[in-house]
Amino acid sequence: MASAFEKLVKFISYKQSPRKKGVGRVAKVGSSQGSPMSISKIQHTGSPSPLPLQGSIYADQFPPYMLPYIENFTNVHGDGNCGLRAVALAIYGNADEWLRVRNDLLVG
Repeated sequence: MASAFEKLVKFISYKQSPRKKGVGRVAKVGSSQGSPMSISKIQHTGSPSPLPLQGSIYADQFPPYMLPYIENFTNVHGDGNCGLRAVALAIYGNADEWLRVRNDLLVG
């Protein structure tokens, strides 16, 4: 029987945008290699995109070497469900889908 996490992993397919630059990781969901998720390194050329956090109060929350690779950030509503809201935003593109993420984890 698959765990809730394993079921959630099946919903997720991380792909890097061709516009992203720098070394990144791409997680491929599939069972062809014996595990539900395999990770491979991708090398991109060019300079990183402009800093979206430049001048932001959040810029000092990240190590300086990570800043060039951050394309976007969202401050989700902090109501005790902020972790679920962050996952919902990453998976479904809408932080208000947090209850759907919670149900996916509980029903799994």
